[in-house]
Amino acid sequence: MNLIKEIKLFLINACNELIKITWISKSEAIRISLVVLFFIIVMSIFINLIDFFLVKIISIVL
Repeated sequence: MNLIKEIKLFLINACNELIKITWISKSEAIRISLVVLFFIIVMSIFINLIDFFLVKIISIVL
């Protein structure tokens, strides 16, 4: 029974901590998500360009 009490206490404490969190607004979440998406697109283009040129260089050398 002690384990059940500890689990119950843990869940109560976890819920209390979740109540204290200051959540971001929907518009801020969308803005941050768009920044991350833009960064992912830019980095994927950059990595693909590096890969393309390295393949060209290696094919010239070999």
